[in-house]
Amino acid sequence: MQNWILGRHYTRANFWDIDVPWSYPGYLQTLTAHPKRWMPLHKIVNHLEAGSRFDFWRMVFENREKIPQKEVLQVWYDCLDDRGSHNYQRVSTEQGFEEFTSKLVNPEKLAASVITNPRLIDDPIVSYRYCQVQKPGWQMLQYIHGRRHQTLRMPEVMRQALREDNLPAFAMHLEMVGMNVSFSLLAEVLEYGAVSIFRHLLENRMFSDDIIPLPELCCYLTVWFHDGVSVPMLGVVEEVHPGFIKGVTDVFGRNLLWYAIQNMKTGWFHPDCKLTPFLLAHGCDPQNVNQVGLTWQAVTDGLSLLQKTQMMRRRYNMEHYSATSPKLQLNQRIERLTQASGEARNGIRSNS
Repeated sequence: MQNWILGRHYTRANFWDIDVPWSYPGYLQTLTAHPKRWMPLHKIVNHLEAGSRFDFWRMVFENREKIPQKEVLQVWYDCLDDRGSHNYQRVSTEQGFEEFTSKLVNPEKLAASVITNPRLIDDPIVSYRYCQVQKPGWQMLQYIHGRRHQTLRMPEVMRQALREDNLPAFAMHLEMVGMNVSFSLLAEVLEYGAVSIFRHLLENRMFSDDIIPLPELCCYLTVWFHDGVSVPMLGVVEEVHPGFIKGVTDVFGRNLLWYAIQNMKTGWFHPDCKLTPFLLAHGCDPQNVNQVGLTWQAVTDGLSLLQKTQMMRRRYNMEHYSATSPKLQLNQRIERLTQASGEARNGIRSNS
């Protein structure tokens, strides 16, 4: 097994078959203190069977106080960037393995599995499965993957009013057809970017907490929409409810900056991102800590140029398949990452 940790291995291993005292006092400190001798923790996962990665990540996060933060960060980035299927997992266990499909057959079994472990909640698979079994705080987390809603049947003149953000016409036809403000209608208002109509609905309390509580609405806006919608809509929330945005936290104590990280329609770290500066300007604390003890600022500052580039390319690809026009690729270009990185280095040199 020493050869495996040294990197002299030829097959993928099962986490539960690695006879290593991970939690033994001093072991992880020794392993991470000599990166040239031992394989770095964040590289070990690449040599595990796919179903083993969740328990490996869990072990790292549970022992994070014994590990340098730089190494915890690298493991956390891998967890955040997990690209496995949401609808099928074969998870290794001490007893063998468990399988989970798109159909929720055994909620109790899934709730007890490592793939709903709150330490791993930044993994997209884990957050999806966590919401599926409705563990504590799932209501806010559900917006990471998009809350389902219907495309409503409405008169074309009313839909035209939505497209044009024509409040008088929208309000008139809403009353004429006797339509209630449901989540589906609110979602369409947001998707059309109808700021005036949204303001009218919010100011007049035309949707209740039963439809969507205000903290959830802020999460929805932060995690699901591109900057051109999220920023003006959150601006309306802040105008109607001054100081509200900075106080929104989830069950883990995380503020909206952590939800901006999960937004695949903007790059929270990109110099041309509008959402991150907005949240910071409205009081969201960059030193806010997540469920594994990392601050948002540390997570953001720790990104390499390569990681930023890869994350932007992934967002471009997702936009290519889901959107009719490439807003993100036009507004947040990869070349700007290189430019910003160079400017940051020059700034450090000039101050030294």
